[in-house]
Amino acid sequence: MKLAWPVAAGLLLLFVTACVPTFPQIVPNQNSPIRTVAVLPLLNNSNDVDAPAYVRDIFVAELGQFFYAIKPVSEVNQILKDQMGVTLGSQLDLTTAKKLGEVLGVDGVFYGSLDEFSEKITGIYNVKRVRLRSKLVNCKTGETVWKNGIGIKQGTQA
Repeated sequence: MKLAWPVAAGLLLLFVTACVPTFPQIVPNQNSPIRTVAVLPLLNNSNDVDAPAYVRDIFVAELGQFFYAIKPVSEVNQILKDQMGVTLGSQLDLTTAKKLGEVLGVDGVFYGSLDEFSEKITGIYNVKRVRLRSKLVNCKTGETVWKNGIGIKQGTQA
């Protein structure tokens, strides 16, 4: 009887995992010159002082699925502060991607602009809005490899 319990648990686990849908796997681009990246502090165009750090952390977490070696945000912040005097996204205009790549020891840098971050709570209908523009720049060439803007609206009714 004591042996049946682990066997039943194992079969249940096998059954549950067999029902999980599989998603297409993202294949790394072996020809890409960008393998190591840093996500820079975001330019804050929103009214929320804490929003850039919050959105940056989510961006870094999502970026993890794309086969980049990502320099930790705390390291990036410390190096930018100590070696370049940069603590805000608005100060990044004072330097180049090439210099950032040299100082941070990465192949590419993600720049970002947080254009909207708002949350309206009415008690009946709650809405969160986030609008972010971002781009990946090759530190060796200074070329913009990828850029995109995304807006997200999430609403819930109580």
